[in-house]
Amino acid sequence: MEAWIDKKDCSYCSACGAVCPRGCIAYTRDEEGFFYPEINNAECNNCGLCKQVCPSLHPLEARQPLSAYAGKHRQSEIRGESSSGGVFYALAACIIERGGAVFGAAMNEHNQCVHVCAESLAGLKPLMGSKYVQSYLDNVFPAVKKFLKQNRMVMFSGTPCQTAGLRKYLGKDYDNLYCVSIICHGAPSPLVFEQYLKSLERRTSGHINGVKFRNKCKNWDLVDSMLIDNNGGQQFIKRDSFLIGFLNNLYLRHSCNNCKANNFRTGADLTIGDYWGGSIKLKNFDDGKGVSALIVNTEKGKRLFNNANEYLDSTPATVGNIGRFNPCLYTSVKPNPNRAEFFKALQTGEDFDSVAKRFIKPSLSNTIKRIFGSKTVYWLFDKVKRGESIG
Repeated sequence: MEAWIDKKDCSYCSACGAVCPRGCIAYTRDEEGFFYPEINNAECNNCGLCKQVCPSLHPLEARQPLSAYAGKHRQSEIRGESSSGGVFYALAACIIERGGAVFGAAMNEHNQCVHVCAESLAGLKPLMGSKYVQSYLDNVFPAVKKFLKQNRMVMFSGTPCQTAGLRKYLGKDYDNLYCVSIICHGAPSPLVFEQYLKSLERRTSGHINGVKFRNKCKNWDLVDSMLIDNNGGQQFIKRDSFLIGFLNNLYLRHSCNNCKANNFRTGADLTIGDYWGGSIKLKNFDDGKGVSALIVNTEKGKRLFNNANEYLDSTPATVGNIGRFNPCLYTSVKPNPNRAEFFKALQTGEDFDSVAKRFIKPSLSNTIKRIFGSKTVYWLFDKVKRGESIG
């Protein structure tokens, strides 16, 4: 069988490989480090199931959200370990406490982002916090289905395309499945992240034991900060080049420029993310330690949120206010005009640091944020969105 999807449209949701009855679809990395399906034509019987479950070829219908909230976990240590307000942990804990399983992204011992299963509260810790690199989904969808058929509660957390891929693979809804989609800016290349870590090790003369994206030891909305665990010590990087490049769309997957799962086409029961702009929209609710945005898409999602709400301080919000500072909730990111040149330079063997110096520049909004503070940036952005005069 010939390739059924253009490379620029494939999101690596993994639904095609999971549904193939003959196991003849494998995933290989291209020169940019992204995974794409590869068909073993000698084994393929042209059943066409891979085409049927592809959410890029057959996007899910958009859902009309039911309600929206801002939330923060009542336990300060949980919020401290979270990228924003700790809503993910509250939702996941409800599933675990009822004997269920939670699937989400974690960094393994090789500093690779992989989807794993947690069946205990302790097992949730690696799943907490944002990971700004595309996760590997080896056999995750069949594992979800196995738990569902055992009548266990399952929560799956992932990007919009991953969530849509799981829905398409399963082919039907399950009463015991809760899908939670994150508000996604895009999927960075795992290869670029590997090259970044190699540069970091050369620069610091030590092995990188672990990374934490957007660490909150200084401020929760320092979106380009990184905490590095290096030979038993920790190093805080305030203006991290990898995250700045990510925010500038320099090494995102091609499909992120035409996302087929945004604008509430994920099939998710709940959508979660950072509640940016809370300093002007939530008045006294945003205390500077992280606030989560949560959008309820289904009645089932509403039940899970109501159960989790006993662990949270929450306040009603609007989808419009959440989307005002999270445009990727609705629209795809624009490709960086230097993307091809960046990858070309990296593929010659040039060190990531030297390539970064030429192509990666801090964004104007983050520069203003550092000088004048976050509230000023959100205030200016809100004025522009409303078409109001700044003077």
